[in-house]
Amino acid sequence: MEQVLKKEAIDFTEMPFGSMLSIAYRQIQGILRDPLSEFTLPAPLATVLWVIVEQPGRRQTYYADACKIDLATFGRYLDTLSRRGLVTVEPDAEDGRAKLARPTSEGVALLYRIVEALKRTDKEFIELLGRDQFERMREDLARFLENTKSL
Repeated sequence: MEQVLKKEAIDFTEMPFGSMLSIAYRQIQGILRDPLSEFTLPAPLATVLWVIVEQPGRRQTYYADACKIDLATFGRYLDTLSRRGLVTVEPDAEDGRAKLARPTSEGVALLYRIVEALKRTDKEFIELLGRDQFERMREDLARFLENTKSL
């Protein structure tokens, strides 16, 4: 006798939170991949550029902490951005061992183009979720990021 499997909807409320996050992460990556594909700057580098544009002239340790990445990884990202002419790196006058980063005009221009592409993505999320749910998720995510700064 042949058994027919019914395709039933998954009850995500019963799924472990980490599993839910993993699935959501993959789905969000798929949505974000399209608007960022026109740029030759991967998302992690775009995030670093964003923080440098928002807070220019800070030390590497500040930026690494703000981006939640280790200092060695941040240093590699910063080197890449510098080689591409998107940021400048200069010694800190107060501590010659420390380096300060500033965006170049090319870096600022690229970031603004990326932001415009991501705003189009926001519209996709609003269409998918509705404005109220989108705003609640945005607030929850902002609170999550603020609460996990020290991790």
